[in-house]
Amino acid sequence: MPNLFPDSDYTNDTTSSSTSTTSGNNSDAGYKGSYKFDFNKGEFVRNPDGTLARCNRLEAYEQWCNKAMNTPVGFRAYSRLYGHELDTLSDSLYSREAIELEVKRMTTDTLIVHPMTKDVKDFAFTWQNNGELYYDYTVITVDEESIDMNNTTKVG
Repeated sequence: MPNLFPDSDYTNDTTSSSTSTTSGNNSDAGYKGSYKFDFNKGEFVRNPDGTLARCNRLEAYEQWCNKAMNTPVGFRAYSRLYGHELDTLSDSLYSREAIELEVKRMTTDTLIVHPMTKDVKDFAFTWQNNGELYYDYTVITVDEESIDMNNTTKVG
């Protein structure tokens, strides 16, 4: 029976250690893959043959952003670093300008914890009479790719 913990440094590696990507950089090195999820339907996307559709690294990151922005902080399944605090703004007595500043801060704080996030910017706000706030923003990745996103929150 071979020794499970040999004393020598065995360096005869038969696997290739180089990783190639289609984009020419190593941004996908270490990416393990993810399945596409339709947040509007609440279900995974399927291929025509019935298998689950896979997404590339950027699509997976966008899905992570969507999921983080749809998850309030405090779910036991996640650490305190995951999720948003937007529910603390409901029934607030702050001015619209103050609420918009807090939404910017909370959204940025939620997304900046991911290592692919470089910046969150270009916020645009639309207020509804029923107290809902719709907002659009752009997430910039460390690879300088931009993702346009939108969310809504109830503030009054």
